[in-house]
Amino acid sequence: MGIISFVNFPATPRVRWCKGREKRWFLPLLLLFFTSNSLATTTSELMRSRAQLAYTNQQYEQALEWLEQALQEDSEDRVARYYLGMVYAKLNDKERALSELTLVGEEAALGAAAIYARSEILIRLGRDDEALQLLNLLKRRHPESQYARRGDELAKGLKEVEGSYRNWEADLTLGAMHDSNVALYSTELPLPTTLSDRGDNRWQMGVDLKWQPLVNSAVPLTLGYKFFQSRHQELSDYDLRNHVVHAMWKKTGGQSEWGANYQYLQASLNNFEYMHGHSLTPYLMLLHEKGDRSLLKVQYRDEQYDYPNLQGYDGSRFHLSYRYFHLLSENRYLSVGVEGGSDQTDDSSLAAQRYGVNSAVQWNWGELQATFNMSYLLHHYPDALLERSDTVLKTGLRFSYPVARHAHLEASVSSIDNASDNSQYDYDRQVYGITLKWKLQ
Repeated sequence: MGIISFVNFPATPRVRWCKGREKRWFLPLLLLFFTSNSLATTTSELMRSRAQLAYTNQQYEQALEWLEQALQEDSEDRVARYYLGMVYAKLNDKERALSELTLVGEEAALGAAAIYARSEILIRLGRDDEALQLLNLLKRRHPESQYARRGDELAKGLKEVEGSYRNWEADLTLGAMHDSNVALYSTELPLPTTLSDRGDNRWQMGVDLKWQPLVNSAVPLTLGYKFFQSRHQELSDYDLRNHVVHAMWKKTGGQSEWGANYQYLQASLNNFEYMHGHSLTPYLMLLHEKGDRSLLKVQYRDEQYDYPNLQGYDGSRFHLSYRYFHLLSENRYLSVGVEGGSDQTDDSSLAAQRYGVNSAVQWNWGELQATFNMSYLLHHYPDALLERSDTVLKTGLRFSYPVARHAHLEASVSSIDNASDNSQYDYDRQVYGITLKWKLQ
């Protein structure tokens, strides 16, 4: 999801190193058990007491049931919330565990325990940078805590394992696709001349290099460079090459994350530079109870074209979107959203207003993960020579399966159906193929 991904990460030597420390949770958990249950007088406290006993006896499903009942009685019970997060971690639902432990907060000894537990879970997920940020937070907020001392040891171990290259990564892709209606750069350009009305096969490859110069900063910055190249079997005029320089910063705090992404794009068709543009996308993500999330994004793009079929299309684009994600489990979610925006172009007849709705579902069967997306959009061109409106239905289905450590194979199919009240703008397009993706760290 761009901004959202719930993935199972394979065990590594680093994870096994961390797991060896789990026995050190026994005394703190035992202390929490006695201090929080000796005076259980309410229904919430009674349910929590039973849950803590079940947790101690490794009866995690039973503990989960009682903790949920306890929180229904008292949603502000931080100890119950903490144990709920620990139970989800034991049940291997790490994303839900992170969500519940975040809701515990950062105050007092319980907050220190929750921060430390979140950092260990992040390490098991392979998200070392986020774990280090939490460990730094733990040291600042609770410098005298036993968890801060353990955090120092954990951070030291991370640095020893990862070495000096832990602040960079590279995403590589190689794919083979079939396109039923090969088109120029964007699927949203409103001109029929951007479509070939011909199908073709193509190879495509991409590289995305990312570097974090300020790994331990409270506001981490990521700098990067992307390269993309496609080669068509017959329609070489549509061979695309993209160079993208990007920068992203984000900040997390409490139950929210916010940040912004900047990109500069230079695109070429068959070695002819035809477009360059800038985009800025600030976003805000909020964390809700039971792991649900909501994402608000605002995007501004400025694009300049130098291509015979795109005269007058220079201009700016503004796009606003909101999506709500309902988390079902670590690798399963449902989402719904709304979006809208406008295109302001040099040629006013090409200016457009667009708005619509979208939805998605992600599911998994073991290691096989499937994602289905659908959106229904209305594009209105009020200043066209013949005023028109287009309805655009987009659907997509993607299957992903891990084939090696940090590598997975994707099979995807997508469809676009553009129906206009001016029939010369009607078109449809289907793209399907397979892509191998892997990450180097």
